[in-house]
Amino acid sequence: FYLPWLVILLFPWSLFLPEALARLRFWRWERWSVLTELSSPGGSVGFFLLLWLLVPLAFFSIASTKLPGYILPILPAGALLASFWFWPLPAEGSKGAAIPFLDRSARFSGAIEVILLAVMAVAAALAPRWAASDPAHPTFAATLERSGLPLILSLVLSLTALAMSIALVRGLDRRWLWLGNVAGFLAILAFVVSPLAPLMDRERLQPIRQLARQARAAARPGEPLWVVGTKRYSTLFYGGETATFVSSKKAIRGRLKDDRPSLGLSPLSQTARLFGDRSDLEALDWPAADVERLARRGEQELWRVRLPQSTAEGLK
Repeated sequence: FYLPWLVILLFPWSLFLPEALARLRFWRWERWSVLTELSSPGGSVGFFLLLWLLVPLAFFSIASTKLPGYILPILPAGALLASFWFWPLPAEGSKGAAIPFLDRSARFSGAIEVILLAVMAVAAALAPRWAASDPAHPTFAATLERSGLPLILSLVLSLTALAMSIALVRGLDRRWLWLGNVAGFLAILAFVVSPLAPLMDRERLQPIRQLARQARAAARPGEPLWVVGTKRYSTLFYGGETATFVSSKKAIRGRLKDDRPSLGLSPLSQTARLFGDRSDLEALDWPAADVERLARRGEQELWRVRLPQSTAEGLK
């Protein structure tokens, strides 16, 4: 689970990480038995970073619960290890380290990055078209396209790929690969990520935030909240209350019959609040006479439904 995420979260530096790790020769016992060269990437510093990277990665891989953010603390170690590939630390007692030129492995890693950057540039230009396929946020694609951010991202990725290609063709040393990556990274951070964050919040999170607060304000004593379809944990955060995630009509029907407490229901519960995409709520096929539509924001809706009071009565 975490190896692909490590590549994504450290991109583009992750493409140069395998060779940086290989330079440690960590599979040789003699490299572990004498760790005294504190200023050398092959000495104590490198092995410390290696353990910093691998131990948490192994720990969270063993854990049954997995989320990408769990491995964020290992990213500094991965970044520092990759930096040794570009700019080796000097050996102890020396005045400086020679900057390595592009060898076969460096050219291979650089070529893979150029290909990925070109593919990402095309994907960025097509992003509004793909975003339009999300029925839960029907206006997001048009807003994204009007912002011009996909084209800016595509342009930055294309220019970075071009700069990397020139460095590879001319056989420049590794510092030029580093410089091209840093320039592209900073440009994306400044011209794409910064304006994209408030746009994403306004278009995708604000409706959920508003409905979650309305759901809490509309709650009756002992009335449970069910989040239908997608597990939106932000509903709990913004609403400040507990909720039960339910996936389908079949799941609700079975739990209403055999396990009402798992839905947050007491024997006296008569109603429940339902939160989710309109399509997911309508797929429950709840009797129309028992549905009260409390609020709507875009394609997100908040319902109150009357619960069946016996196993003979209920969802059909």
